[in-house]
Amino acid sequence: MNQSDQYVTHQLAGRYLYWQRYVDDILFLSDDQGELRALAPLVAGFMQDELHIKLNPKKTLLQPLARGLDHLGYFFKPTHTTVRRRVMGNCQRKVDNLVAQPAASLQPEAACATVNAYLGHFNHAASRQLRTRVTGRISATPHLAARLEPNARHTKITLVKKSKKERTEEAHLAEDKIKEEFAVGLAFVDAEAARRRASLYLRHWFMGSF
Repeated sequence: MNQSDQYVTHQLAGRYLYWQRYVDDILFLSDDQGELRALAPLVAGFMQDELHIKLNPKKTLLQPLARGLDHLGYFFKPTHTTVRRRVMGNCQRKVDNLVAQPAASLQPEAACATVNAYLGHFNHAASRQLRTRVTGRISATPHLAARLEPNARHTKITLVKKSKKERTEEAHLAEDKIKEEFAVGLAFVDAEAARRRASLYLRHWFMGSF
């Protein structure tokens, strides 16, 4: 798309006050409606002739800023910015899936990354109630609240630190599992293989994994 950027910047300069392209979304701002109307076919013609790309007529819109601007996941108004409804719906479905997910299959790190991606997007808009609603559902779900917690401003969630007792129990379970695998393995290997297995086991233990 560099060709289109150069065309707009150098060949169409003076026909707009501001322009922006993000991937396949192009935005032009002007205080002259006539210039914008004349600009659209010029851009469309260049795209089709030089890049063999057609603008989607259903997604090409000319309107006053006072009506709002739906752009890049936000809805911009002269006085404030809100989150696009589709983005809010996607977030709600993600949270619904986390709430319905059994505690045993929950992956806290992945859940934390997913929710924080949406909260990070929401932070750039007037969204306090929305953020509070999302984090509130997590706090109200026992198996999520046990592993995830929001900060005071509801702008992100973090993993709940495990207690010393929980860490000790997990370490003991991991230790017992390795001991069991070690013992079972010795019954089916020759002496040399047993020696190597024992050496690996002791080295693993010495490294302090538990």
